[in-house]
Amino acid sequence: MQNLIRLEQIQWDKFFEGGLVLVLGIAFVRMILMPGIALFFRGASQQVRLGVRKLVWYTGLFFVLVGALSRMGVQVTGILGAAGIAGVAVGVASQSSLSNIIAGLFLVSENAFTIGDVIQVETTTGVVYAVDLLAVRLRTFDNTLIRIPHQKLITSVVTNITKFPVRRMDFKLRVPYGTDLRLVEELLRQVVSRHPLALNNPEAFVMFTEFSSSGVETLLGVWFEKSDYVAVKNGITVDLLETFASRGIELPYPHIEIVSGTDKETHGSNVS
Repeated sequence: MQNLIRLEQIQWDKFFEGGLVLVLGIAFVRMILMPGIALFFRGASQQVRLGVRKLVWYTGLFFVLVGALSRMGVQVTGILGAAGIAGVAVGVASQSSLSNIIAGLFLVSENAFTIGDVIQVETTTGVVYAVDLLAVRLRTFDNTLIRIPHQKLITSVVTNITKFPVRRMDFKLRVPYGTDLRLVEELLRQVVSRHPLALNNPEAFVMFTEFSSSGVETLLGVWFEKSDYVAVKNGITVDLLETFASRGIELPYPHIEIVSGTDKETHGSNVS
């Protein structure tokens, strides 16, 4: 390392120019480059922003120092060569970590989710708790912490459940054959109109999707603000059952009727 920079290499008449390059370079890194990078990573967690700031600062400082020494007449080929060898060694030793860092940069640039969003990754659903340098941490609804590496997120389907302020909840039910479907549609719309958290715009919709073995499959779509998920789901479900029961409409369910004996006695047993 002592042979990388020799005092006799320095052209002292250009020492001032090299110092000026050093001062201006440091000012550029601190006042322009680092704020720009911080703006780019504004959606990331504090840990990621801190790590990126350190990476940008030390990388920028290295290149500024090399530029200043070169301006002073120092041969920087040896320095760059040593840095390249060190970089290759570190890269080989931490290939997985570098892959996760690069994948994390892509995730942040896409802005697919931020801290506080509810996302689903394969079978895992939770609230984004932190976006770290190597992984994303999720807090599940049973209050456990799950760490998912960035590289896995890049190669998986990620569903952001709370990306938009308004969501739609679908209620699927089956009405028996012989029921007045126009009455069913009217009852469903009445249920939605009675619920204070159901939105009028977009408007709820009713669709009879198909004929099944025991009734007509029906879909009720209700729009609501994402923070009202539990209240809307519980309120609409209870009101649907009460409304149909009050009108004598029984929602069919899979079952088998067994007839035995001479008295034609019927016994019903549920199929699970």
